[in-house]
Amino acid sequence: MLRPIPTKKSLSRSGLLASAAVALALLGACENLPDNLVPPPKPLPASQPVRADWVEAQHQVPFATNDARLSPAATADIDSFLRRMDIGAGDRIAVSAEVLGAAPSTRTLADQRRTAVIKYLRGRDISAVSADMVATADNANVSIRIGRYVAKVPECPDWNRLGTGGGYVDSGHKNFGCMNSVAFGNMVADPGDLTGGQPVGPADGQWLATGVHRYHEGKVLSTDNNSGGTKN
Repeated sequence: MLRPIPTKKSLSRSGLLASAAVALALLGACENLPDNLVPPPKPLPASQPVRADWVEAQHQVPFATNDARLSPAATADIDSFLRRMDIGAGDRIAVSAEVLGAAPSTRTLADQRRTAVIKYLRGRDISAVSADMVATADNANVSIRIGRYVAKVPECPDWNRLGTGGGYVDSGHKNFGCMNSVAFGNMVADPGDLTGGQPVGPADGQWLATGVHRYHEGKVLSTDNNSGGTKN
């Protein structure tokens, strides 16, 4: 007895029925999984932080032998150094002199040179502190040192994992939050603030207490009053 040849319509119908049966079986198996076999949700990767690195630059001021006066060439060198450094908010500037362990005459000359450099910087509205350095020779060297924090932003985007196929797995990508960190690092005015907040000054207790007195007297400031008056 010859069996009828199955048509394309009957094949597709049987295939759909088989797929549906498999799907129902899988769903039933998933519903019966114990809680300890259900994988927990994978946490998102931590946002890559912006790092603040401390860097310093130094410029030795040229002086003539046994002379504490700034020559036009020396001031031009100082101006060029300051332009390259582009002094901004948060920069720490010090004028150091090699006086520690130096002979008295050398120490006196180094102090005079340092005073001349600090005076020149103040004439350009640049405040600098004085610092002592160990004398390496009897040259009474004086240097301008500028230190600052520099925001080190993460390198992103990083698509290296895509080349090995690792970027397609079900896990958080290392670029998560990276652009936010880059934008934050580029916007911060003083990268030193990334290491900690600035100290606050003393609070005015008498002024702060006026708010408590107004509350007790029922004269709380109204947020609806643009003139800043009190609400009776």
